[in-house]
Amino acid sequence: MKKAVFTIVKDEDYYLSIWLKHYSKFFDKDDIYILNNGRKLDLDYNIIEVKSEYSFDVTFLLKVVQDFQCKLLESYKLVLFAECDEIIYPKYGSYENHILDNISIKCVGYDVLHAKDEMAINWELFPLLSQRKWWVKNTRLNKQLLTTIPLKYDPGFHRATPEARINNDLMLIHLRRIDYNYTLSRLQIRMAWKRPPGQISSTVHQWHSNNFNKFDAWFYGGFDNKELIPEELKHVC
Repeated sequence: MKKAVFTIVKDEDYYLSIWLKHYSKFFDKDDIYILNNGRKLDLDYNIIEVKSEYSFDVTFLLKVVQDFQCKLLESYKLVLFAECDEIIYPKYGSYENHILDNISIKCVGYDVLHAKDEMAINWELFPLLSQRKWWVKNTRLNKQLLTTIPLKYDPGFHRATPEARINNDLMLIHLRRIDYNYTLSRLQIRMAWKRPPGQISSTVHQWHSNNFNKFDAWFYGGFDNKELIPEELKHVC
């Protein structure tokens, strides 16, 4: 089955290299696409420049992603969209094995956690998951990203129509909380991004550099249902 994967980025560092390292295992280089809304990327992949007047614009993001997904489906039978901090792992070896007779499916989502007693992540030491002990299921990450038909998304790509079922063997491993200092510095940079007039930024983009208590409450809090990352899955990324 002819398949493609794509993402959209703006001035990403570690996450994009991790994203490429993972998806290159499953897709040919010619079938990997990066929509770039930031600084010039010197990479040997399909780079498509997409520029917005604003650094963060939900309406722009939705339109660009939906339009490009639709365009790819003119040439590919199967298309996967994943943001650069999302590692989607097919437990049964290929994405085709998980979608089978469905037109699209949802992933089951996990947030990787950086516990207070763990060291900062070493971005050069793979697999990264070998440096982390815990993750937590996050239903907001049960995202519908693997499809054979064009989808319409809500902001954040957390919901899509037409809606599909969850496949518990297609895992979305979310790296946003994998390292405290990197997550904080990334959010601080994004707080300064220019947004369209009237567009309300999410809570995580409103923190200021001196508001560590609120950031800590979000980063470390509310994970009573955390689980050990299975050893057999720590090779994934």
